[in-house]
Amino acid sequence: MKFGQIFKTVGGYVWRLPLCAFAYIAGTMASARLVSAIGMKLPPIPEQANEQMMGLCLLISSCCGNSICHSRESGNPVFRSGPLLSQG
Repeated sequence: MKFGQIFKTVGGYVWRLPLCAFAYIAGTMASARLVSAIGMKLPPIPEQANEQMMGLCLLISSCCGNSICHSRESGNPVFRSGPLLSQG
């Protein structure tokens, strides 16, 4: 594998990670506001769970999973970015 091809592949993943992180944070904030606007309560986090570690693991897994799954799709990049943004 040539260096240029490796650099292109890595570069393809680098821009997706911040995009997924932003989509995750925006989706979390929007859903929390929607749930509170409807009048529902958010489910409680178990006492033994570390909230920061749970959020970090969810963020990393969703970013990596989305960037890997959507890197192999073919078609117009505008239409490919829809599922990527909706699953962040």
